[in-house]
Amino acid sequence: MIPFRLSTASAANPHLKEVGDQGLANLQWLERYAGEYLQTGSVLLLGGTSNIDFRLRVAQSHARSDMRPSLWSHVALLTEPQGQTWAISEISLTPPHGFGDVPLCNAAQENSLAHYDAPDLWPNVAVISFPVQHEQVTEGMRRLAMDRGIVDLGALLIPWLAFVWGAGNAANPILQDKGIPSAVYAETVMGIAGLELTPGLSSQSSCPEAIWQAAKWWYQFYAQTEGKGQLPKGVYTVRQQAAAATS
Repeated sequence: MIPFRLSTASAANPHLKEVGDQGLANLQWLERYAGEYLQTGSVLLLGGTSNIDFRLRVAQSHARSDMRPSLWSHVALLTEPQGQTWAISEISLTPPHGFGDVPLCNAAQENSLAHYDAPDLWPNVAVISFPVQHEQVTEGMRRLAMDRGIVDLGALLIPWLAFVWGAGNAANPILQDKGIPSAVYAETVMGIAGLELTPGLSSQSSCPEAIWQAAKWWYQFYAQTEGKGQLPKGVYTVRQQAAAATS
């Protein structure tokens, strides 16, 4: 396991609500149930069913006290409306348009929320709004893309690609304090914006599970210190409780 702290909260965040999928595709589900949380700087959590997503979900069991795989395998940040959907900023291990010029943008990728519409590929979805200024999140994205000195995100891609591909004898990078790139990206952007995204875990080991635990169990931390009384708020649906590679 990796070192992490448990929240002292006796109940889960009441402002993070589970909503059934009602047989909807993800974009339809988001439009119907997550409208008020779809805003610049909101965090998108996804749990996928590919072999790579399965490996990422299992790798995060070391960030859970019960050692079970995470519900989540990816993190993205909403940036701006894009027609009927939203543009997002992320670091995916399977980017639909390729990795691009990693040194130029510090591995950050631009994508569309529409890429994650299929519920059979992405059965678990959450949108969470944290108490942070939207314009500061935008500035954080800009700064991080320009300054690899803050954190070299390209360097994180290498061990994680080796791990999910099963290349050589690559071990689970999270046990070496190397967080999942998508989560480290989101956490660093939020840190620049003045918000601690994973108070229970070192930012070097950041992962989707840690962000989920922060929103669900560390809400009092935000109310008391970060959000001036504001709590993380959002909705989620979980269609695949047990991690499995089915696509």
